[in-house]
Amino acid sequence: MGDDRPPVYFDPDVDRWVYRASSLGRCDRELVLWRQGQEGFLTPDWMQARFDEGHEFERRILDTYLSKGEGRELRDHQTQVTIAVGKHAMVRGSIDGWDSTTNTVVDAKFLGPDLFKKLQAGIRAFPSYAWQQAVYAHGMGAERVCLAMALKDVEGDGDERKVVGIADYFELWVDPDDLPSVPEIKARVMRLEKLAAGTDLPACPDPTPFPCPFHHFHDDKFVEVTDDLLVAEIRRAQSLNAQARREERDAKAHKAEATEIIERVLEELELDPTKRHRLAAGTVHVTWCFEEVGESTRTFKAHTRKYPRFGDREGGA
Repeated sequence: MGDDRPPVYFDPDVDRWVYRASSLGRCDRELVLWRQGQEGFLTPDWMQARFDEGHEFERRILDTYLSKGEGRELRDHQTQVTIAVGKHAMVRGSIDGWDSTTNTVVDAKFLGPDLFKKLQAGIRAFPSYAWQQAVYAHGMGAERVCLAMALKDVEGDGDERKVVGIADYFELWVDPDDLPSVPEIKARVMRLEKLAAGTDLPACPDPTPFPCPFHHFHDDKFVEVTDDLLVAEIRRAQSLNAQARREERDAKAHKAEATEIIERVLEELELDPTKRHRLAAGTVHVTWCFEEVGESTRTFKAHTRKYPRFGDREGGA
């Protein structure tokens, strides 16, 4: 499951502000606005579809990496790495894989033709990746980093556009010494923390970015609201919206926990969790749903869906 948390967020479990490794190389202004708790616009659907393609083809890219060298192996998929910064911040990320035969962090990238060609000249051609891989490399104590880069094989345009496979493959090997160091990572985060505590936004390197989640901040012309009642209403709306976002995150966590509980119950009852079951507990009934979704041009990658459906035998579903 993808991580839909913003590039900078507060994690109460560790009592720190977390900067995501994949976002550390983004624009200073964007990261400062996230750190200040501002709400950015959602990623456009067309761009989110491009990101999703990378997740859907990750396994195939890693399998290609394994096939390109004898003795290669991958483990520790999605191992989390962290770098603490001071007492109140940290950088966190999850690696795609760890090749223990060469102490290499392997990161799968599914790219369009422009970036695929550009990155073959070296990781410094795309600084955002350099910051991300630096966190992975230093967090894992890696001797090398390998960007396993696959070129998207695309058919059609616009609404007819469809990714049908991998057109080409290239491995970019990087020495951690050529990436930002741990002191440089910490210095960047500390500088962003300082900027976020101030009142002035840092300059943006691109005055007309798209799709930037804070493109509305690039035009500093605001209609100033001074009426106390209207100010109070706007603040109330902001509070309600923030509450809704928290409740959405809580709902996801609760559903995941409910699924885990029913899985444990099935295990205790020695019932096959890959089969459909109906359980009755007093007036509560549970239908355990499990299905294998096959690979297709629409879903790209086979996956499993499992979840419980609850109802009340007296009051209905």
